Amino acid sequence: MLKNLIISFILILIISCNKSRNDYINDDSPTIEFYLSKKDDSTLSYKHRQKLIDSAYKLVVKMPNNKKNRILLSEISFVFFENHQLDKFKESTNILLEKAKETKDTIMIAKSYRYIGSYYKNTSINDSSFYYYIEAKKIYKKYNLEDDYYNIIFFESIVKYNISDYIGADLSLRKAYNYFKKKNNLERLNQICTQLGLTNNE
Repeated sequence: MLKNLIISFILILIISCNKSRNDYINDDSPTIEFYLSKKDDSTLSYKHRQKLIDSAYKLVVKMPNNKKNRILLSEISFVFFENHQLDKFKESTNILLEKAKETKDTIMIAKSYRYIGSYYKNTSINDSSFYYYIEAKKIYKKYNLEDDYYNIIFFESIVKYNISDYIGADLSLRKAYNYFKKKNNLERLNQICTQLGLTNNE
């Protein structure tokens, strides 16, 4: 009987320790989602928000390569892009592309190509930008992902404008305009109209 009591006591102790540990992890350990939730927190300084995203990035690259991991990594990459941290944007996107190829995640491969195309667009390496945008478009067209496809048509128009291909830029902008008008996407339509204004002034 004494032996049974000892065993019962040990089991209760183990369960209690595990529960305390789980409570600590759930309640106190910062998560990637927590860091991401602070990216637009105006009560924090810009530098502080950058540090939080850097912390999220360090965590996510160590995670197992699963769907959630790739989604979180793509979100962090986009935050780097929004913050004009182009070196980190490129680095994180390359890791995302590797993870997507490793798991044959076709849609995330397309997103990686799109991100890399945007990196080259913003660094004025226009040939490379076109190449990656075209690769992304192929996948989006194959899977009938029209929003993504026409977003890239719009991005391509900016690259065409940057290399003084104003006729090509105008044609791309009108394709994008017609699509997003049907979708009533006012934000994108405003951006397209602004770019059309620039193009038509040349």
